[in-house]
Amino acid sequence: MGKRPILVAAIGAVMGILLSSWGIDQTWLFLFLFGLVFTIGGILFLFWKRGLMLTIFLLFLFGFATYTEWREGENRTILHEGKGIATGQVISIPEKDGDRLKFRFRVQSWEGMLGEEEVPLTIRLRSKEEWQQADQIKQYQMLRLMIQLQAPEEPSNPGEFDYRSYLWRQEIHWVATGEWSQIEWIRDSSPIGKSLNQIREKLANRLEMIFTQSTTVGFFQTLLLGLRNEMDPEWEETYSALGLVHILSISGLHISFLLFLFYEGAKLLGCTREKAVWIALLFLPCYLLLTGADAPAIRAAIMGAFTLLAIWWRKIGESISYLAFALLLLLVYQPWQIYEVGFQLTFFVTVGLLLAVEPLSHQIPLPFTRLRIAVSVSLVAQAISFPLLIAQYHEYSLLSGIVNLLLVPYFTLLLPIGMGLLLLSLLSLALTKWIASVITWSLDLVQEIANWIYRYKWHLWTFPTPEIGWFCLYFMVSWGTWYWWTFGSIRSRSHLPTTLGLIALMVLGIWASRGEEWTRDHTRITFLDVGQGDAILIQTEEGKNILIDAGGTIDFDKEEWQKPQKSFEVGERKVVPTLKALGVSRLDIVVLSHGDVDHIGGLLAVFERFPVELVWRNAHPAYSWQEQRLMSSIQKQQIPIYTLPVGQTFTIGSTVQWQVLHPSTDQLIGKQRQTNNDSLVGLLQIYKTRVLLTGDIEKEAEDRILSKYDLPTIDVLKVAHHGSKTSTQAKWLEQTEPKVAVISVGKSNRYGHPHGDVLQRLTESGTNIYRTDQRGAITVRIHLDHYQIETIK
Repeated sequence: MGKRPILVAAIGAVMGILLSSWGIDQTWLFLFLFGLVFTIGGILFLFWKRGLMLTIFLLFLFGFATYTEWREGENRTILHEGKGIATGQVISIPEKDGDRLKFRFRVQSWEGMLGEEEVPLTIRLRSKEEWQQADQIKQYQMLRLMIQLQAPEEPSNPGEFDYRSYLWRQEIHWVATGEWSQIEWIRDSSPIGKSLNQIREKLANRLEMIFTQSTTVGFFQTLLLGLRNEMDPEWEETYSALGLVHILSISGLHISFLLFLFYEGAKLLGCTREKAVWIALLFLPCYLLLTGADAPAIRAAIMGAFTLLAIWWRKIGESISYLAFALLLLLVYQPWQIYEVGFQLTFFVTVGLLLAVEPLSHQIPLPFTRLRIAVSVSLVAQAISFPLLIAQYHEYSLLSGIVNLLLVPYFTLLLPIGMGLLLLSLLSLALTKWIASVITWSLDLVQEIANWIYRYKWHLWTFPTPEIGWFCLYFMVSWGTWYWWTFGSIRSRSHLPTTLGLIALMVLGIWASRGEEWTRDHTRITFLDVGQGDAILIQTEEGKNILIDAGGTIDFDKEEWQKPQKSFEVGERKVVPTLKALGVSRLDIVVLSHGDVDHIGGLLAVFERFPVELVWRNAHPAYSWQEQRLMSSIQKQQIPIYTLPVGQTFTIGSTVQWQVLHPSTDQLIGKQRQTNNDSLVGLLQIYKTRVLLTGDIEKEAEDRILSKYDLPTIDVLKVAHHGSKTSTQAKWLEQTEPKVAVISVGKSNRYGHPHGDVLQRLTESGTNIYRTDQRGAITVRIHLDHYQIETIK
């Protein structure tokens, strides 16, 4: 490092950005420290030739801390919430998904205010004619229309993606919606932009001619042109789970391989090394613009460009320094990129590959050099990406390394093959289609293998976010293991340190996945925010996981053109990610309170992702098609289904007593689809705390329970039916005297829940009210002699 001042500067810059996030408006302090270091460090170097590396590190540390603080102060919006006429430019490739058209829009004027600001814009398409006309919107066009601005959503569940912070780091403060009927074209794309749009469209159409199967067309349009909305959602889900999703974005893998092709191709044609470098560099911006020039592609392009320059200047051994310089340029442009997992993966993995692969490959006991290098690349990439991925996605496939080792070379070859087919189609479309049919067959085979692997969930481990100390320990053990494997074992001829290091890494991985569960000293109940619906997770001190309902999305009848490629499904988008973030790897019991879609609709995704030991439900027959489909899925997986008898008490672990209060299996109240009054009602005794879970029962069921039981005082009441006026009557509250009421309800729902009368009765009874629409997920931590309430917002 002593001979690499640029690398030292880059490390200082990263540390400076992190330092700025630890204080509150410390700009002048950082500026003072920068001046102090500059003065003292300059004197030491000028007169005694000492301390240069330390001075550079500290200068960039305090310099970037100052710069980041200044940028944070400048990261302000000139817009405000509400409606207004906006004029601006389409700056991303528009994506049409059902009755929505989405793109990034650079607002240049809004309600008389001038100044550029970017917003994600969603255009609602009200008719099939508008849906057909939506293809007229192209990148780089100028538009005028009425837009509605509102603040981006904050995370409302543990581990949920923070979309608002993500946009803020890109200096975006609002999301916008508009209507197709109100769009006015101001100016078409520039000649260059228009040409790029036409080329992209012609290439996309050409791929449709070459490949007859829609999934294959979508795959190659994504792979070659970056048109992600054309990708089959099921393929994307499988690739994401197996750690292959990086092949679907125009990023490091694509850019590096294409630059290699152009560089080596130019040399094969007789070009000198210098000319080959410039040919590849000239190709780079053209390909970026063609594929939309999104952030990962630009980042990869800058890295690739500096690597080519290192080759040109015969400094390939100094690739780390060139990469560090690229990092500095990117951080000057946007310092908050270091918080994005894509940015972290790009640089950490690239640095790791440059430093660690070559010496490690010499120690891999395999016969072929290329095979040893391939295995080394896979090991290093997986070791570096593992902590970053579990912190972001809370899931990791144990087969990710093997799958990447076997399949990434195949997908990498599809890049030049796809480009070659585009060229060949100009000469012979028939021959191209024949070759394409073989490619389609191979791709379908690979997809079947990937689906088969994904179908068996044993290799998918979940991880709550580890503590910072775990990351530090993982880094030290990883570095020590690599060092002893590559250098220490040669001198000592002993593999014991390496073996112990690998064992330690395995222990750290298991601890990251299960440590929170093993050390938990309380029972935790989380009322998830699933909009207008219920989802409740109970995690006991012994590590038992009980899920009660999982919300659900009500599907309204839509025409085919209105249906999105992948509709929002609350179980898949909210419940499953939250369970993973909370460290759930299996579910001991899943409770179906009753058959309404807003309670059981999301469970299908849960059963597809997590192994389930047992299902509890009421005796009400399954009438809706959603409930029948769910029951069929449960039976297909051969999961035991137990109909709970009223009055019986079940013990879960050693801490949870669950008494079934309702419904009686032989005296059901509900009729056919009217299932609310047959909701399972459970009284939980956890240590000294009582929790009453009520499903969607209404007055009739409440009266029956009150006539049958002398209910005790309740600590936490799950308010029935989302606070509907048909529930939570005055005598119910007089009997239970709840200290805390939790209302699971959707924001601005069309049912008017929770009703004002219910809120008034709860307030008059002295109950503290917590609502998921206002506070997000609500967590009750129950200890031996007390409980505490935590909320996301």
